[in-house]
Amino acid sequence: DVTVTQDLTAATITETSIIVYKENVNPITGALDTILKLNGVTYDRKDTKHKGEAGLIAEEVAPILPNVVSFKDGKPEGINYTKLSAYLIEAVKELKQEIKNLKR
Repeated sequence: DVTVTQDLTAATITETSIIVYKENVNPITGALDTILKLNGVTYDRKDTKHKGEAGLIAEEVAPILPNVVSFKDGKPEGINYTKLSAYLIEAVKELKQEIKNLKR
């Protein structure tokens, strides 16, 4: 059963992110290993005419990063791609440190 969705177009999207809204703040560790477990894919959508889309598969991401997956009736349904950026940032930092260590 596939749900028809609508496109959302915006010039910018800003998510509130100030510390006042947060608690239990912890650094992301092992980001590179986590990112390396994800599989980027291209695909054609069944519920629209969009062809050659790029993304991830929610069912594959859920066991790795459940905190960026939305669930419906207990099953993975969507991915909050903006939340992936924090992992990507930390993965780049880990790569930078690995390069720095190799140059020594």
